[in-house]
Amino acid sequence: MPRSLKFLIILTSIFILLLLLGIRIIFLMQVSSKLIIPESVMSSPWEYLDCASCEEAISKTIDEQLTKELKNPFKRFSYWMHSRASGTVIQKATLHSNKGYLMIESSVENKNFNVKVDRVVDINGNNIPKTKKDAEGARIRVISSEQKQEINYHLRKSGFYAKGKNQIYTIFKEQDKTNQQ
Repeated sequence: MPRSLKFLIILTSIFILLLLLGIRIIFLMQVSSKLIIPESVMSSPWEYLDCASCEEAISKTIDEQLTKELKNPFKRFSYWMHSRASGTVIQKATLHSNKGYLMIESSVENKNFNVKVDRVVDINGNNIPKTKKDAEGARIRVISSEQKQEINYHLRKSGFYAKGKNQIYTIFKEQDKTNQQ
């Protein structure tokens, strides 16, 4: 094979890879910016702690939004290309009123979306613990008294509270509250 033909094949391959990468990036920017978790599904990122039904409710909401969004053939093709290349698509979903965001992994199986919540982050950048075990002793950042009230409201549902100063708080078990005073 002539040297110039090899060079042309390599150059064409690189061009195709860059084109596919560009399509994947465009897809992620278009779809991710539109994924929103409504207040009816999750009123606060802190509601995610020890919530047995949250994952399913979020999954159903994202599935509905992706199904609607991917009616466009170009977006559907881009999603398909991205999911085939990497197995899953990692996307950001915004919580209503910009209270935080979720990082989700989605994939397509038999024309259905499989959605898994990777992590939930509040407006202060705190990764919300998934389980009670993960919550105990966690250090979080709290900016305002309103946020402290909201966080403690949801923590108390699971038997915890946050205490601290200078914007750094630690999560304690409610039963330990008497020992802290």
